[in-house]
Amino acid sequence: MKPKELFGLGVRLFGLFLGRSGLACAYDYWYLGHSRLQQQGELGYNLVFCGVYLVAAAYFVAGAPHLVKYSYPEPEPPADSETTTPKADDKPIF
Repeated sequence: MKPKELFGLGVRLFGLFLGRSGLACAYDYWYLGHSRLQQQGELGYNLVFCGVYLVAAAYFVAGAPHLVKYSYPEPEPPADSETTTPKADDKPIF
């Protein structure tokens, strides 16, 4: 595997870890401590925390294209000066 592919695989695995953490947080919220969190005033904090984890997980599992492009930019094709700039003695086709 190329380094770019390995990096992409690592990003996706990190996304799976974030997804597991977000789902564990959501499970704690919905099934274990909804009433306890509401009494302590941590309800909104927990919802935001779970949401951020799940959104970040979706981005990383999708491959994080911006991060991969930034880390491994595509090589620019070599500029061919003869075909891009016309010469003064070239005659038009028409």
